[in-house]
Amino acid sequence: MGCAPSTPDVDHDVVAVSKRIDKLLTQERKQIEAERVIKLLLLGIGEAGKSTILKQMKIIYGSGFSEDDLKIYRSATILSVLTCFKTLIAAMDLLQIPYGFTIPTPDDIKSFHDAVFEDTERDHDFLLGFDISAGDVVQSGMSGIMLPAEDGEPRPKKTNIIARMAANDYRLKGGRNQTSEMAEIARQFMDQENHDLFGVGNDENIPPHKLEMMIKLWNDSGIRLSFLVIVIHSLMENLERICHVAFTPSERDILALRVMTTSITETKFVVDGTTCRVFDVGGQRSQRKKWAPLFDDVDAIIYVAAISAYDQVCFEARDVNRMFEALTVFKSIVNHKLFEKTGIILFLNKIDLFREKLKTTLVADYFPTFRGENSFNDAIEFFTDSFKVLNKNPKRNIYIHQTWATDTKQTKKVLDSVYACITELSNSHWNISHFA
Repeated sequence: MGCAPSTPDVDHDVVAVSKRIDKLLTQERKQIEAERVIKLLLLGIGEAGKSTILKQMKIIYGSGFSEDDLKIYRSATILSVLTCFKTLIAAMDLLQIPYGFTIPTPDDIKSFHDAVFEDTERDHDFLLGFDISAGDVVQSGMSGIMLPAEDGEPRPKKTNIIARMAANDYRLKGGRNQTSEMAEIARQFMDQENHDLFGVGNDENIPPHKLEMMIKLWNDSGIRLSFLVIVIHSLMENLERICHVAFTPSERDILALRVMTTSITETKFVVDGTTCRVFDVGGQRSQRKKWAPLFDDVDAIIYVAAISAYDQVCFEARDVNRMFEALTVFKSIVNHKLFEKTGIILFLNKIDLFREKLKTTLVADYFPTFRGENSFNDAIEFFTDSFKVLNKNPKRNIYIHQTWATDTKQTKKVLDSVYACITELSNSHWNISHFA
């Protein structure tokens, strides 16, 4: 008696309450994990391909496109074809290509050259007096753009003898006042609004006789040359299919469709149980003021730059090279104080067009510091390094991918890699913020 140690009474109610609290905390933690959201921004200057990347995300990770989406894309595709016609017609005057002009034979070129130039050493490259100041810039070598040299003075445009022959024929046929059937059809396109010209609404179809008029214009050899010179997407090559009464846009059509983004769009999809919120905003200068409100709590930024745009000018600033602009905007993003801990992923986009353009257009003509061969490997390395050097934070890694946004298979490989990267980058930041 009295030798055994005493044990205090246990309050079973307190223990039960403690267990219930632990259980609730565990459930809450699991719920938070289940509701985890990754915020992703798609940034870049205009026409870089951001919206195409977003469409690919919908195809690869989302549920694709709804019936309502397809109706909207059908109307937008037809409107895009009409807009392309107007762009081609405008280019005919800007480039001074007459309707019906065909590529001259080597003998024709030699005869023209000998008749115009006494100095045979001037060969086929020489300066032209007319101005090319609008539209997407030439990729076939027929002419070029004004670019500021390092001393601030503009560099002259260059062209070749075929362009001079076209310009000579253009003037002989009356220039803007040509009287051919094709010239008259072209004027109808330029003088009327699309709806007035075709008399169709969103759910109606282009009348057969007006489709015939479009086909005639499209088959004109001068228009085809204009098509080769300026950058126009592949929708024009499917004119009859797109204008058919039963046309429903395919994923390929939707990916090829170019519509300027003028608002903020948010797209949600779930990958491996994690919700991704992707924000796409317009890249033109007037749209970039809309970026700032989206900068808070960003897990990662995908910056899209069209690598093929090294010889093109900005839509809203005809004296500014697009790649110069892309580099300038990237520098401001990668060094922004709000993004010190944000993952930065760079897409060098449109590598398919880049490969083709390198066959005819020298990088050194637009970037004098480029010293390599005009090959894909040397050029891609040059532009990759040009972006890398802009990062002033030595602790930051920039993840760079070469992309072909209209190719779903290639894009899926890149996006799968990007998603794994984003998840890894956001894990530590998310865990600290939620469970510290």
